[in-house]
Amino acid sequence: MNSIVIIGIIITALIVGPIWWLIHTQGAGKRKLEKELAALGQKEGIEISEHQSWSNKVIGLDREHEKAAFLIQGNPQNKIILADLKKYTGCSVEKKLLENGSKENAILFSSIALCFTPREKSAPALVFPLYTDEEDMTLNNELHIAEEWSGKFNVIIRRNI
Repeated sequence: MNSIVIIGIIITALIVGPIWWLIHTQGAGKRKLEKELAALGQKEGIEISEHQSWSNKVIGLDREHEKAAFLIQGNPQNKIILADLKKYTGCSVEKKLLENGSKENAILFSSIALCFTPREKSAPALVFPLYTDEEDMTLNNELHIAEEWSGKFNVIIRRNI
């Protein structure tokens, strides 16, 4: 073999290898979250038919049993929130803004959450915290995710009203 071909193979491996490893590890983290959500669903007697994962969170929906699940992967322990959609009258996106001291017209969110309004007035509202500025480093597409899933949940909730 020619030495130029060998050098080309080595350089290609040095460039492609780390990129492949990065893509593989990110995909493995999302698959792990999705497996945990599926295991939670089996334990609770629900079957997650739709789900979406981002950073350390995953949200899912069981259309058959009309339940929603939200999982936050944490260091000491995972936080799991389940919602029986039959017990709620609606789901809305709750956005809290930071006080912006600058003169620019920038919108800064301190939190984005899905808030479920209960049928019983005495029951507390249930919240899926999609983004909080204390826990999450950057705001990615959480607002889009919140609006999309609020619509999905409201379709099911309105069937029961």
